Amino acid sequence: MEMIPLPEIDLSALLSLYVYLDIQDQEYLGKRVADILQSQSFIDQLSTPGHRRYHDILRQADFADIELESQSAIDGNIPKGELIACAFGTPDGTYCIAYRGTGDGKWIDNGEGMYKASTPMQERAAEYFDGVALKKRLGRGDRIIVTGHSKGGNSAQFVTLAAQYARRIGACYSFDGQGFSHKAVEAFRQRWGDGYPSQIGKMLSINGENDYVHVLGIPVIPAGQTAYVYTGACDFAGMHDLARMITDGRVLPDASVQQGIVGAFAQKLSDAMMRLDEEHLKNSALAIMSLIERYMGGGENRLHVGTGDVTFAGFQDFRGFAKVGLPLILQTALGTREGRILLAQLAASAIARSVATKQSRITRQVSCPGLLR
Repeated sequence: MEMIPLPEIDLSALLSLYVYLDIQDQEYLGKRVADILQSQSFIDQLSTPGHRRYHDILRQADFADIELESQSAIDGNIPKGELIACAFGTPDGTYCIAYRGTGDGKWIDNGEGMYKASTPMQERAAEYFDGVALKKRLGRGDRIIVTGHSKGGNSAQFVTLAAQYARRIGACYSFDGQGFSHKAVEAFRQRWGDGYPSQIGKMLSINGENDYVHVLGIPVIPAGQTAYVYTGACDFAGMHDLARMITDGRVLPDASVQQGIVGAFAQKLSDAMMRLDEEHLKNSALAIMSLIERYMGGGENRLHVGTGDVTFAGFQDFRGFAKVGLPLILQTALGTREGRILLAQLAASAIARSVATKQSRITRQVSCPGLLR
């Protein structure tokens, strides 16, 4: 039976999930993705429960004869600490370059992206794309797709607008990928001139309904090219989990799915931050991303491995954030409809959990009298 190719959106999401496995090895170059995923040597390198969960999702997908054509750490000679990306080829001549989301020690790069025209990781993403385009001699006869999740989606967008061979790109699928600084958007517009709307027209933003990352910065993908997928996630991490957007190997954007309250509040907060002067925006962006790295990234031992001049927010950044950023967050939470609704929902959820906990405790005490004091 002839294999039916995966639709581009589904393929892009799955390959964006593949690069999150963080495995690059010469052994897999030129092999079918389906065979790589079945390889015991590959399975043995899955180091976390999250990786194993992603691997299970990928093994259920039908990749047909899609092959791994390039790996950034090997063919691009780019250290994994600076970029993780892969290029894949399909039998019909389509090439898909997928970029990984933010890694440990790299959250600060997201902060820099809020006020700089470009960041080290964005520049590395463009470098890798241009290298693949040259090496594979990709031209007008090839269908070239760039994609990624979170920071990977941002990288795919940046490549589409800033890479040397960006005109060769046929489509950009950004999953939960954030926007850019005012400087970056202005640079994109100057480069493309009258051709800017046409290049932007190649891009699609697909996001979880309560994702809080794609709303950061200045969006370049228009609202008419932005779609949402219902994930049903109630936990903070799950709202930004690419795996939650994939069901039976498919990503199903639905026009009836609207942005949720968490995403709407995050957008209001981002809009307010992007109206700050550059110094206060820098302070707040670096401080927030440094705190995320410290408490959600990889721990203190991985903080100082950034790719650029900035590895962690300084004292002035934290002071500026405390003076301007924190009050702005409180003002947005209390002074906007989205903020008030979110606070009310959080309060109701906390009360419900407290009641459930008390009921559970009473039930245990009744069933186990020895617990009574």
